[in-house]
Amino acid sequence: MEITKYMKKLIITALAIAGLGTFCTLSAADKEATRQVKTFGIIPKRIGGEWLQKDPKAVYAYIAQLGYREVERNDNYGMTPAECKKFLDGLKLKTVIWGMAASDITAFAEGKTEGIDSSIAQCKAAGAKYFVCYSTTNNYSQTIQGWRDWAALLNKAGEYVAKRGLKLIYHNHAGEFAPIDGQIPYDVLVSALNPKFCNLELDVYWALKGGADPLAVMQKYPGRFPVLHLKDMSKGEDKTFEDMGYGIIDYKPIFQAAKVAGVKHFIIEHDKPADSKRSIERGAEFFKTFRY
Repeated sequence: MEITKYMKKLIITALAIAGLGTFCTLSAADKEATRQVKTFGIIPKRIGGEWLQKDPKAVYAYIAQLGYREVERNDNYGMTPAECKKFLDGLKLKTVIWGMAASDITAFAEGKTEGIDSSIAQCKAAGAKYFVCYSTTNNYSQTIQGWRDWAALLNKAGEYVAKRGLKLIYHNHAGEFAPIDGQIPYDVLVSALNPKFCNLELDVYWALKGGADPLAVMQKYPGRFPVLHLKDMSKGEDKTFEDMGYGIIDYKPIFQAAKVAGVKHFIIEHDKPADSKRSIERGAEFFKTFRY
């Protein structure tokens, strides 16, 4: 049957509409893939290595030059707290997290507040909002009941900290994911923590190293992770530390889940860098080029 000019016009129009629909769909997908974290941070303590020990001001100046805007620290590098804050402010670097020792928490459990009070004062002097406890001690990590006791202690310390205008968060390593009597300590811990007084700084590498799926952890506890610690994992059998973007961790779904997980701060870390300057550079490079 002969196709009239009118029918041809309809066919061309229909094809155009279909093509436009496909274009719109692709554009939406492309738009989804252009999301980017523009404000990112770093914890210089280990990634800075000997360079940080020898010339901390040069390290921080370079960090700022590369585009980092947030830092996590627990040191004033020979300066007074006020001098250090002024120096970092001049570089447009904001301290958002201050680290504390688990011993401050255990001493607090015994009614000794000198350590935690000193750390709180330093945290506030730095202008930080979050006060992080890095892991626990053997006294609490050997049994499930021990983890429950540790959670109860963190809740008490977190309430103490909250009354002083700060927010307590807890940083994991691999041990929290090693089963004890058929239970995962991290699940026991998080379930027992009162979100009003203590939330989490999820170290993605250590969760994976401990046998967990970091994405599943984030999805299981929405809104509980204001901070992510980010480093990559090497391809070798030892699965050791690697610079961001140069290892095997698939960070795209983790970043896609970040908003629901409550993430507000993305902090680059590397515990044993072969080249501190290169690791710091690669961390910034990751954030400048990564899309999710």
